[in-house]
Amino acid sequence: MNKEREPQINTGAHRKFIGFSNPCLSASICGEKSGTIPTIILKAKDFATEITIHNAREQSMSCEAEISNEHVTNNQAVRDTLLSRGIRPESLTPAEDVKKVERRLASAQKKALKNPDGLVDK
Repeated sequence: MNKEREPQINTGAHRKFIGFSNPCLSASICGEKSGTIPTIILKAKDFATEITIHNAREQSMSCEAEISNEHVTNNQAVRDTLLSRGIRPESLTPAEDVKKVERRLASAQKKALKNPDGLVDK
């Protein structure tokens, strides 16, 4: 079976979305190794991708360059929307890792169960 290669529609889109390449995006927003990309950025990039998929189907795009250009345009439009609402993607602080939050809450719950008197107002 000959499987067609999926086009890489993200080429250049990261630069249009945030002004620099994706590795820089991660380092800028997340720091070197801490945190995760903020949810609003993930949703915005997902939205731009969905617009690209929709338009590619509606306009019967078949050329990788055409789809890639569409994706870059959509990323820029989504970025412009964020900026117009006062959200600057590269200035966002990293989101806290969900696993770290879960561990911290579990630890706090264990401590509270060990010392229930600590919960009483003094």
